[in-house]
Amino acid sequence: MKKERYLTFLKLEGYNRKTCVFDVYNGAMCLGQVKWFSRWRKYTFFPLENTTYDAKCLTEVVKFMDGLMEGRHGSTKKSS
Repeated sequence: MKKERYLTFLKLEGYNRKTCVFDVYNGAMCLGQVKWFSRWRKYTFFPLENTTYDAKCLTEVVKFMDGLMEGRHGSTKKSS
């Protein structure tokens, strides 16, 4: 679980997948999931219907997904 200022990202266990799935919460309310989108070859946010976001919440989601991508590609980057 990763807690940010507005959102909590809860890693779901028990999936037999190569990539992780995270539920995104604001308090007790689930807003959607962050998971791998194979056609784009990156993590994306899948919001639930009838949910609304401001720039601060979206920024937290973007930072979280960027961190997942950095972790995914961190071992393949060459150091200069």
